[in-house]
Amino acid sequence: MLLLNQRVKYKKNSSKTRRLLKVGYDGICHTNCKTKVPTCYSQSPSLHLKGDWPKETGFDTVRDVTVKISQGCIVLMADNNEVQELREQLYQVKQLIKGIKGVLV
Repeated sequence: MLLLNQRVKYKKNSSKTRRLLKVGYDGICHTNCKTKVPTCYSQSPSLHLKGDWPKETGFDTVRDVTVKISQGCIVLMADNNEVQELREQLYQVKQLIKGIKGVLV
């Protein structure tokens, strides 16, 4: 599988706003939940974004990312700090509601 940082190294005229990637695959091992014995293997298409450029464009580690998908197009948007905080607050409220439901049942 060709990784992004390998691909960019060889493209001398690559633009900072455009990257060429190849869709690779990840192997998946399916196991029986009870016995933990592998039942079959499959492959799933995947894209790997690696290198310094994701961080340089706002995709820092532990940053949430919104993914929009349409036919032939995937758009990745790094959530800003406000969206990140709202997601964390929503998670906390959901946990609180889950706890209240547990007490009521």
